[in-house]
Amino acid sequence: MKNNFESDMTEMLLLHAAGQGDAGGYDLSQQVLERSKGHFDLLEGDLYPMLHRLEREGLLDSYWSEIAKDRRRKFYRITAQGQMLLESRREQWRQFSTGVNGVIGTPQSTGLLGRLELILSTSSTPSTKSIRRGESTGA
Repeated sequence: MKNNFESDMTEMLLLHAAGQGDAGGYDLSQQVLERSKGHFDLLEGDLYPMLHRLEREGLLDSYWSEIAKDRRRKFYRITAQGQMLLESRREQWRQFSTGVNGVIGTPQSTGLLGRLELILSTSSTPSTKSIRRGESTGA
C-alpha cells in the first residue's frame, strides 16, 4: 500500500493530466508515464480505484462517449474543486522540494524530485517558471 505522500503526489499527477484535457483512464496513466520518463507507471489496480475516488470526492467529473459502434469509453476531466486542490498540492510540492533541495541540493532531472518538477513544469504560474529556471521566489 502506498504511503500518504506517494498517494498525494500520484493524485496530483492524475489531476494535472486530467487538467490537460478530457481523457480516458488509460490515456491519463500514459500521460503520466511518458512525462515522468517511465518513473510513474500507474497500474490498473491502483489507477481506477484512485480515479473513482477522485470522482466521488468531486475532484474529477466523467462522462461516457461512444467511440465505435457498440463501444463506449469513459472520459475524465478535472472539476473546479479538483483544480483548486491541484493548485494547493502544487504549492505544497514547491515548499517540500525547496526544503529538500536546501538539505541535499538541487535534484537531478533523472531523480524523483526532478521528474515531479518536469511533470509540473507546464503550469503557467510564474512561480513554477521561476523555480524551474532556478530563480529565487523570495521565499
